[in-house]
Amino acid sequence: MMRKKFLVGLLLAVSTVSFAVETYAIQVKVKTNSKQVSALGFSVQGKKYGMLGKSYENKNVPPGVYTFGFRAGKDVACKTASGKKKVTLKKNTTAILKYNGTKCEMRLIPSK
Repeated sequence: MMRKKFLVGLLLAVSTVSFAVETYAIQVKVKTNSKQVSALGFSVQGKKYGMLGKSYENKNVPPGVYTFGFRAGKDVACKTASGKKKVTLKKNTTAILKYNGTKCEMRLIPSK
């Protein structure tokens, strides 16, 4: 009887932990002041997020490897100052995109 209760408890604990992992989400904001930009966004785990305008925010995206970019007549991928196109985000973050007409640089600001 004691063994059965232990197994039921263990099963509940494992299912609760797996449920919590699946529902974990972060908030990502992306913005720019560049006049040439008509839309912006990011992608993570094969899904694209974004919209027309100079800013976009999503409060329910998974932590993971992100790429940021925008549209200025054509799609433009952004890089960090060190040249990385992909960045790993694990907590709420704001990405500021700067475009000089030929290349885009992103600056990441993690929330506290």
